[in-house]
Amino acid sequence: MGENNDLFQRSVAAFTGGNPERAKQHILKLLEKDQNNLELLTFLTTIYQQYQQPQDALHTAERITQLDPSNPRHWNNLGYLNILLGRWKKAEACYAKATSLPNASPTIFLHHALTLIEIGQPKAALNELQHALAISLPGELETTIHTDPQFTKLRPLLAKIE
Repeated sequence: MGENNDLFQRSVAAFTGGNPERAKQHILKLLEKDQNNLELLTFLTTIYQQYQQPQDALHTAERITQLDPSNPRHWNNLGYLNILLGRWKKAEACYAKATSLPNASPTIFLHHALTLIEIGQPKAALNELQHALAISLPGELETTIHTDPQFTKLRPLLAKIE
């Protein structure tokens, strides 16, 4: 266990030190011993994503959703990676899956709404936005939508609700 922990810590140090290749090699070595370790796979996805390897990140994220299909955060991440690759329909399917699972956060519903707007389904986006607002703390999401540039496209829908 100590050797694995040391190798993981060296991976983190390499990642934060700007050496993604070394970080990746350490994680891959650890995955040889425990190929279904979700924490290692998630970190590997982050390494790929941070260092402009979206296709590799996507494949690792797909594996994570296969190993833990009931976690909405994994589907949310997979949706985001699909967007990075311009695969909007696949992203929408990932967000739809995420929002269908228990404990999906309001932010996941916002991401789904944004994706629905992008693929030309504003009515469905409005439904997702309403659901997000219903499960969030009062005023919290409204403030986020009004202040975060990421959610600019949701503002007209929010205006319809308010």
